[in-house]
Amino acid sequence: MKVTEINYSQRNSKVRLSTQIILNSGKKHDIYFEIDKEFKDFIAKDASPFLAATLALSMKKRESLEIDGAVSKNLMTNTPKIMKILKSWNVGLSPISIQAKFLKKDLKKYGKIGCFFSGG
Repeated sequence: MKVTEINYSQRNSKVRLSTQIILNSGKKHDIYFEIDKEFKDFIAKDASPFLAATLALSMKKRESLEIDGAVSKNLMTNTPKIMKILKSWNVGLSPISIQAKFLKKDLKKYGKIGCFFSGG
């Protein structure tokens, strides 16, 4: 699976981070995150959110993940731990290899962070 064409844009009162996902089958999907402009500082302007969004799908399809953009170094370092947790759910997820074009040092330190997976 490939994550490519990462784009950050602002329009009117919204901020959008978008990308194109290309499955190994060649099928393409456009996905995005969109938030109110007042919260623009809370969204990464790199490919990190798409690593989080595509990880479980890549693991389910057993497709390596290639990210054509920058990803948080901290996220990339912790992804093996995340995959181990996801695999422990026993829903057919397998660890995969992940490559990012660039690793980006995290500049901000946040005190309280939440990450939520609905599983459905």
